[in-house]
Amino acid sequence: MMTNARAPSAHPTTRALLCRARPTGDSAHRDLYEHLVTGWPALVLLDRPALVEAVGGSEVMAEFLRSTYLTCAELVGARHGIDRVTRRVFQTRLLTSEVELERLLALRPAEDIELDLGYGIHDPLDDLNERLLYHLSSLGDRSATVRLRPVVARHARQDGNEEGRAALVATLLGAEMLDGYVEPRFVPGTHRYDVVGQWREAGEEYIAHSVLATRERVRDAIVEARASASEREAEPPPRPSPLAGFRKAAAVEPAPPGSVVVFPALSKASAGKPDNQRDIKAALGDALGAALPGVPVPADWDAWEAAAVARWPHMADVPRAIREAQAGRTHWGAMRLCLVGPAGIGKTAIGRFVAESSGLPFARYNADNATDNSFGGTSIRWNSGHLGVVPALLAERMRATGLVQIDEIEKASGHRGSNGGRLHDVLHGLWDDETSSRWACPFSAMTLDLSHVAYLATANSLNGIPSSLRDRMRVVEVSAPGSEHLAALLPQVAAQACREQGLDPAWGALDGVEWQALREAWGQGGSIRRLQHLVSTILRARDADPSTPRH
Repeated sequence: MMTNARAPSAHPTTRALLCRARPTGDSAHRDLYEHLVTGWPALVLLDRPALVEAVGGSEVMAEFLRSTYLTCAELVGARHGIDRVTRRVFQTRLLTSEVELERLLALRPAEDIELDLGYGIHDPLDDLNERLLYHLSSLGDRSATVRLRPVVARHARQDGNEEGRAALVATLLGAEMLDGYVEPRFVPGTHRYDVVGQWREAGEEYIAHSVLATRERVRDAIVEARASASEREAEPPPRPSPLAGFRKAAAVEPAPPGSVVVFPALSKASAGKPDNQRDIKAALGDALGAALPGVPVPADWDAWEAAAVARWPHMADVPRAIREAQAGRTHWGAMRLCLVGPAGIGKTAIGRFVAESSGLPFARYNADNATDNSFGGTSIRWNSGHLGVVPALLAERMRATGLVQIDEIEKASGHRGSNGGRLHDVLHGLWDDETSSRWACPFSAMTLDLSHVAYLATANSLNGIPSSLRDRMRVVEVSAPGSEHLAALLPQVAAQACREQGLDPAWGALDGVEWQALREAWGQGGSIRRLQHLVSTILRARDADPSTPRH
């Protein structure tokens, strides 16, 4: 329900926050009317071919713009004022227009969007969509206000104006602190409500308090330092000791080689409320401020690679690529590999083998179930706030590095314009050398060093993976095993089948007849899952035959 609360202080960035241009006129319909005729003059000239050309040849988009323009023009030309019913009808039409534009924009090819972002090209239709969303919020649509938060975040990241950027960041901070709540404030002399002023004021107030608290801590530290200096001057100087230097050196233990401070020490300025401090301490524990040890690379790379190839003979390029990614290092460091190949050939299993054979902490994430960006964690200000997959792994195992496997990365869904976001967006930051070393954790509100984590992604194809993400990883093409790999794969597959069926491992040795039957059934090779099924079938058949002697 709208209330005539005090008017927000005028601020150009707040007014221009979402539209790259100030809202004009004294109402939503007048502002949209002027924006449409300025951006697409063909609407006024009734030049439909020119309008279609201006929107990339889309007849549907041209018709959408014409319909929205006529809706606004009808109210602009009204001679006897606009009653309450007319306003409600306009708001309903505005909501329909925003939903339809969102749908049309979502149909754009992902490659076009990535190309535009890469070259800094901004689609004016995105500006129109944000303007519709802003005015829906100003008319009291709560769902539009919720969707306004990620728009504020995007502008805060992209706005290069130093003066305006401070207000944008304050607005984003306030939106997070208030968890998106806003009480629209009537703007005197207009028919509009300001919906972001409260966010900005809350953020600026928090920043002001933080600055004040910082000044007080600095002042107290100076006073304490001066007092300590006065006390030291009053005391007689200590007698020099020949062992003083040795004791001082022995008191500070050097950090072990390969160690990294992943999680900085907790401070009130970073954690905020006491409840936040408690939750952060519970999640990170002893990892806060500690120099976490790294994981040494294999002492004998040749032996490590030979063991991996012996177990996965059809994917010999994988251990070789891993070895090359760690070349010259004494401890495991950043790595981003993507194994691309058919399903069922062991891409997932080789990741766990690499971790277990190397002593690396291991986490596996199924991207086919990912519909948002929660892989990176969620804000501690939310009831569902939690650590991301990577920080949680390092904090639990108290290590500076680990292996994170992301299966079926090409199947990750989600939408950048929604509150949830996309998994691919999070990976852009985690897979960049610069941002991963100063990664902003949404849960702890700290800057973490995640630059030593190794990633192994799997995919059936590269379709669905943005080109900007492919540029950040090395792609290793893998193929299904052939008949020549059967002798190497059979012992481990048979041993696994025995474990699953509760049999003695020796029961997995096949005789000549069984071996020939398996070779004929598997043919030229293919899926390891199919090979596992064939071996399990042979063992069950042998187990059910009472005449078959047991090993």
